[in-house]
Amino acid sequence: MTIAAILLAAGFSRRFGAANKLLAAAADGRPMVRHTAGHILQSMARPLVVVLGHEAPAVQACLQDLDLSFVLAADYAEGIAASVRAGVAALPAGCTGVLICLGDMPLVTPQTLNALIVTAQTAPSPSIVAPTHAGHRGNPVVWPRAFFPDLLALTGDRGGSALIAAKYPDKLLALEVSDPGVLADFDFTGDWARGSYTNGPKC
Repeated sequence: MTIAAILLAAGFSRRFGAANKLLAAAADGRPMVRHTAGHILQSMARPLVVVLGHEAPAVQACLQDLDLSFVLAADYAEGIAASVRAGVAALPAGCTGVLICLGDMPLVTPQTLNALIVTAQTAPSPSIVAPTHAGHRGNPVVWPRAFFPDLLALTGDRGGSALIAAKYPDKLLALEVSDPGVLADFDFTGDWARGSYTNGPKC
């Protein structure tokens, strides 16, 4: 089972203020989205497709030298569903599943990503694999190819979480991990530089 990865990097970052949070630099000077992409590239997931939208040239520029590809979600202003659709549509025919990653969750470790992938690969039937930490569900989530038509049919500002709740609660396989990064997203100005974050799943 070959698991690809999608990195959603098209959003407006409205709660972060005027700046695009994905371009915000950490203490080491690297933008948030580069940290996220770097962790994915250290995992087993291949290929990695980055979905662009808001400030696409700037986001692409800070990732240009990495082993990944880009797709533009022209209708990204619709919400997260547009990014998911664009990413899934760009995946190669040979992949049997996809790890959908959020650009503002840069603390998820490659080891956690690999654990999710291996769990999906060894599940007895097609299962949607999501991490949990301290009893709370987080991100990213592995989706087998059997669910791609549903992902391509998403609309509005709705991601995979709404799809699981509406149609596939019985297909969800929760993997408890020790990595708090699966609950850590960065929503407000200064959070990334300080290392403080918002807990809770978003997709």
